[in-house]
Amino acid sequence: MKHYDKRLFRSRGISTLNAVLLAGCLAGLCISGVLSWHAHDGVKDILQSMSFLCVIILFVTLFSIWSDYRLQKNNNRSNFIRELVESGEYFSRKIWQRKYRDYCAKHPVKQLNASSLRTDLCFRYLKRKLKNLYLWLIILPIAFAFPVNAIFMSCTGGGIFGLGFWENYLLTAFTVIMAVMSLLIFLSLRPFGRWLDAHPQYADRKDDIIKSYLNGYMFECFCFIVVISRHYVHAFDGVNFYTIPRDGVVRVKTILKRYMVYSRGRNGETYTGDEYQFEIRFISDRAGQISIPLDQFQIRMITDKFFPDIPDVDRCTMVTEKSYSYSLVSLKSCTSKLVIYD
Repeated sequence: MKHYDKRLFRSRGISTLNAVLLAGCLAGLCISGVLSWHAHDGVKDILQSMSFLCVIILFVTLFSIWSDYRLQKNNNRSNFIRELVESGEYFSRKIWQRKYRDYCAKHPVKQLNASSLRTDLCFRYLKRKLKNLYLWLIILPIAFAFPVNAIFMSCTGGGIFGLGFWENYLLTAFTVIMAVMSLLIFLSLRPFGRWLDAHPQYADRKDDIIKSYLNGYMFECFCFIVVISRHYVHAFDGVNFYTIPRDGVVRVKTILKRYMVYSRGRNGETYTGDEYQFEIRFISDRAGQISIPLDQFQIRMITDKFFPDIPDVDRCTMVTEKSYSYSLVSLKSCTSKLVIYD
C-alpha cells in the first residue's frame, strides 16, 4: 500500500528568467540605495524612480514564481492521485472504506420529495443558473435602470404614480430583476420537453417516466441529480434531462476530473488552482450514456445497491480539463474531499 509522500509535492525550482529578474531587482535596489546616499538631488530623483520600478518588477516576479510553484506542486499532486485511482488502490484502502461506511450511515438512500417533475427541474435549473449569474442580477438592474429611469423622468417630468427619482429608480431595477427571473423560469420548463422531442420513442411512456422519476431513489449534489427507479435511470445536470432504461445499462464507470481553473484579465489568463470532481457514467447498450457529477461515496452507493454485478468497481479513469472560474460549477461545498492520507 502506498503512503502519502511529501516529496511528490515539491516544486522543481524557479525558472531561469524569474531567477534573473529576481537577482536583477535585488541588485538594482541595493545599488540605487547605496548611490542615493551621496548623489545630488537630480540624481536622487532618478535613483528613486529606478528603485520604484525595481520594486514593481520584484512583486511581479515574486507572484510569477509563486504561481509557477503552485502549478508545479499541483501537477505533482495530480500525478500522484492519478496513479492512486487508476491502479484501483484509491477505493480499496481501509481509510476510504471506513469513510464510505461512515457516509452511508449518515446519508441513507432516500426517495425524491417533489410535487412534480417540472417543479424539481425548475428548482435545479435556477440553482445552477443563479450560481454564475447572481452578480449580473445585481449589476444589470443597477446599470440598466439608472439611464432608463433618467430618460423616463426627463420625458414625462415625473415618475410613475408621482414617485421621486430614487423611488422610481428602485421600481425600475426591481422590474428588471423580475423580467430576468421570469425568463429563467420559462427556460427551466423546457428540459424535459426538449428531451422528449429528441427521443420520440418514449412519447407513449411519458407518464410512466414522470412517475418513475418522482418515486425513484435519488442521489443529489448541488443542482445535479441521479434518480434510480425500477425500470429507468434518470439524471439532470441543471441544463439537460436524461433517461435510459435500467436494464440496458451494461457499464457504470467512475471518472475523476481535475479542473485546472483559470481567470481571465487584461494580461491574459492566470492559473488560480485545481478542483477535483467525481463523475458517474452510465453506459447503455442501446441508449447512449449519461455522465453526472456526484460525491465519490454516492457513486459507490449506486453501484453497490443497484448495480452489484458491474465489474471493476474499483477502477477509475482520471482526466484533466481546463476551465474558467466564471463558468465552473464548483462542488466543494457539497462533496467529500479526496481521501489521500492513510
